[in-house]
Amino acid sequence: MTFRFSRNARILVVSMVAAAALAACGGGSDPAPVKVASSNVSKTLNKDSNTDGTMTTLQTVSSGFSFPSGTAELGTTEATTLAIKGTVAAPEFEVKTSANKATGKFSFGSCVFTITATDFPSGPLAAPLTTAELAAGGRVITITPCETGVNTAQKTADGTEQNTTATLKLGATLGSAPVKVVIAQDGTVRVNGSTAPIGQVETKPGTGAN
Repeated sequence: MTFRFSRNARILVVSMVAAAALAACGGGSDPAPVKVASSNVSKTLNKDSNTDGTMTTLQTVSSGFSFPSGTAELGTTEATTLAIKGTVAAPEFEVKTSANKATGKFSFGSCVFTITATDFPSGPLAAPLTTAELAAGGRVITITPCETGVNTAQKTADGTEQNTTATLKLGATLGSAPVKVVIAQDGTVRVNGSTAPIGQVETKPGTGAN
C-alpha cells in the first residue's frame, strides 16, 4: 500500500519535527536578563537607625566587626573586635582585644557607647569607672561620624545568597566582617538570613556578581 502526503501534510510534519527539536534545546525564549546592584548599602547612624534596618545589619554580624590595627576612637592599638548585641529596643556592645574587654549599652545618635564594665588599662575604655560614672549609669563615649554598610555593588540581584563584606566605620577607622547577602530583583537587601530588609539598592543590567 502506498501513502501519498499532500503538500500541507508535509509542511505540518516538518513543523512538528522542528518544534520538538526546539523544545529539546530548551525552548526559544531568551533567559531573563541578569541584573546587579549598582551601589553599596551605606548608612550614617543617627537617632532613627534602630528603625531603618541599620540595627539589623549590626546585630546579624554576631562575630563582630574586626579592626585589625585597633581603633583610635576607642583607644585600642591591637586587633580589636566590636560586636553589637542585645535587642533593637535595648542594644548592647562588646569590645574585645586579646587581653581586655569592655561591655555596656549601645545607642544611636551617631554611635554612643555607655560603658558599664571594663578591664582596659588605659584610654577611653580604661578601668575603673568613677563613682560619678557609675551613678550616671556608665561612662559615655560618642563617636562621630559613625557609618555602616554592606558591599553590594555588582552583586547579582536574583534572590540567591552571596558572600560579601559588611563594614562599620568609627570616625576614621574602618572595620569589617564577612556576611551572606541576598538581593531581590527589586533591589531589596537582606543579610545573614534576616527576614527584615536592611536597605534598598538600584539595579542595572550586568553580567553577574564579582
